[in-house]
Amino acid sequence: MIERNKKGYFMSHLGLIIGIVFIFFPVWLTFVASTVTQEDIIQPPFPLLPGPHYLKELQKVMAKTFLLLNY
Repeated sequence: MIERNKKGYFMSHLGLIIGIVFIFFPVWLTFVASTVTQEDIIQPPFPLLPGPHYLKELQKVMAKTFLLLNY
C-alpha cells in the first residue's frame, strides 16, 4: 500500500517543477535570442526578457505560418 506523506508529495512536485524549469529555460533563451539584435546577444549579461523586435518577429512568424497552412 502506498503511504501518503506530505514530505514525499512535496519532494515529488519539487522535482517535477525543477525538471520543467530545466527543460523550459533553453527554449526561453532561444525565444529571447530571436527578439534581440546580435549585439545584444554578444554583450554580457544576456537579456532574459524579449527585446524590442518581438512584435515584428512575431508578425513575420504568424504570416509565414498562415501562408503555409493555406497550401
